[in-house]
Amino acid sequence: MQELGSKLLDPRVRRTRALLHDALFELLRSRSFEDISLQDIAETATLNRATVYAHCDDKYALLANATTAKFNRLIEHRNVTFDGSCASAIRRIFVAVCDYIESVGTCDRDRMRPIDPHMAAAIVDTVRDVMSAGLSKRSGDAALPTDIVAAAAASAIYGAARAWLALPERGSAEDVADAVTALVWPVVDPTPNAAFKSTAAS
Repeated sequence: MQELGSKLLDPRVRRTRALLHDALFELLRSRSFEDISLQDIAETATLNRATVYAHCDDKYALLANATTAKFNRLIEHRNVTFDGSCASAIRRIFVAVCDYIESVGTCDRDRMRPIDPHMAAAIVDTVRDVMSAGLSKRSGDAALPTDIVAAAAASAIYGAARAWLALPERGSAEDVADAVTALVWPVVDPTPNAAFKSTAAS
């Protein structure tokens, strides 16, 4: 199945999948993922069950694909890019991840637990691809392959964002973005002259 949200899809297919995405996230605001069925999603999206099955194998696949599509739209809308040389991009990526997972609508750990692995995989894969594309443009010898560095940084960013979401009295993502960037940047560029400087003004 093609990635949900692909610009190459027929407009009618995109519209149907957007309805499925919206229905799933609407239901997640009031129910746990375990309590949501494909029938619930079909009814909320005003689609028949056969149409739902034509676009996804199960609700787990729908969650992963919907997360990928929605998060991709978020970073595209914010024009988040990474060229491998600027720490400020790490900051923007972290804030985008925080904003996305907060928008899912629940901070309850018990309700997040069933969806977190699927959401995490989709977001980490997207961030890894963005970072890998940028890192591949850098010249010079690297201690590790680009894909390993990008995967490590993406996992660290998501992990920090998820921990931020779980804080009982958290501030905004912007409040901790510099500190998280300072932790992640040495993974991206471990050279001695690559010290991180505050990017708040960037």
